[in-house]
Amino acid sequence: METTIEKKERLPNRSELLARKKTHAERLEQIEAQLKRLDEMEVQNAIKKSRAADTRLKILAGAFLLDSMKRCESTRTHFARLILDFHGRQTDLDFLRAHPLFFDGEKNEG
Repeated sequence: METTIEKKERLPNRSELLARKKTHAERLEQIEAQLKRLDEMEVQNAIKKSRAADTRLKILAGAFLLDSMKRCESTRTHFARLILDFHGRQTDLDFLRAHPLFFDGEKNEG
């Protein structure tokens, strides 16, 4: 019968264990930083998608409104009055007042 002598596995000494611990801690920090960056990117992507959806909605609604204003005089007159109350920036008001679709060249004051 053969007998095998098992080798005793050498245990690492204290300094080796501390070095491993430091290496693992550094790697953990790197992984946590990567996770934080990924979370931030997810938030930014969600914000970007939300803004894109909001912009698309505004464009589609605006296109519908402009088409309705071109086809229907009462719609054009109604929204021409309302738009002055909605927009407050003077440059926007000047642009709208100058556009024939909204005011037919009239100089409405808001």
